[in-house]
Amino acid sequence: MLIKQTSRFITVGVAILSAATITRALVSRQFRTMQERGYSARLEAQRMADQLADGSDRLTAAVRAYAATAERRYLDDFERELKADRPRDKSVERLSQMGLTISELSLLTEAKRNSDALVSLENRAFEAASKKYLTTAIGLVYDEQYRKSKASIMQPISECRRSLETRLTTDAASLAARAKNTPRSPQNVSG
Repeated sequence: MLIKQTSRFITVGVAILSAATITRALVSRQFRTMQERGYSARLEAQRMADQLADGSDRLTAAVRAYAATAERRYLDDFERELKADRPRDKSVERLSQMGLTISELSLLTEAKRNSDALVSLENRAFEAASKKYLTTAIGLVYDEQYRKSKASIMQPISECRRSLETRLTTDAASLAARAKNTPRSPQNVSG
């Protein structure tokens, strides 16, 4: 009778430990999955911030090329980037969907607003270049005001990128630590 009770006790104990081990493994797996999503979100956020900055740089390159040459293809490149491809707008939209903090959203809004404001100066350069006043057009897109306007776009994008990277990396690292530190059953604890 004692052997039978001991056998049941051991069987119940093994079942409980097995259930605990399986539960802990599932919880750890869930944290690992969340960690991977966090790292994936960080990479996508970086890509979107880069796309936003690249879109601004492509607009700048197109307007400067048109100001210097008055070749229609550069104006077409500018218009396509601004109105058809719209990578800047798509980047801001996607980043907004990713759950930005108020500070990050404010930085993106500032960059977009400053970029939109720069378009009026660029339109003046386009007008001058179209009338073959290339010296005036070049002066508009290479002067101090243009450089400051361009910096007022790139600086908030850079700050937003740093904030996103820091926040999302911290979140993913926290999840990794939680997954790693999920309590283990006695059979998995070493030394």
